[in-house]
Amino acid sequence: MMHKITWVFDPGKTTGVAKFVGNCLFWWGEFTIWEEFDHAIDENDNVVYESIYWHGPAFNPVGLEVIGVIKFLCKKRGIKPTAQHPQKIVGIQKWPIYDLSSIKSPHAKDAIYHGIIYFKNKVKLPKNFQI
Repeated sequence: MMHKITWVFDPGKTTGVAKFVGNCLFWWGEFTIWEEFDHAIDENDNVVYESIYWHGPAFNPVGLEVIGVIKFLCKKRGIKPTAQHPQKIVGIQKWPIYDLSSIKSPHAKDAIYHGIIYFKNKVKLPKNFQI
């Protein structure tokens, strides 16, 4: 039996990504070129992304453009993506049960945190990320 893949994105100029197979974190990273992921997302996958809100005159709209690409790729494959408010991960970043300090990319960390929220208490992370 093949486990369902869930892609979790932290959109921006540099987009963080986490790939979960079933409920297990399988891979994480960041990218700036979407062509790398156009072929990776399959019509049977789940997609989760952090929603973005306007924050005043200095707001950079690149994240909104990335969300547009996510929605386009999902529509092309018949996937209904799940948006998560950015505030959902604020508390989890301080939980003493996870240690993502070995991950250098803050964008990849945020994607993983959004995955933790998505899978709730059923998420499985590598042992070196758990305290």
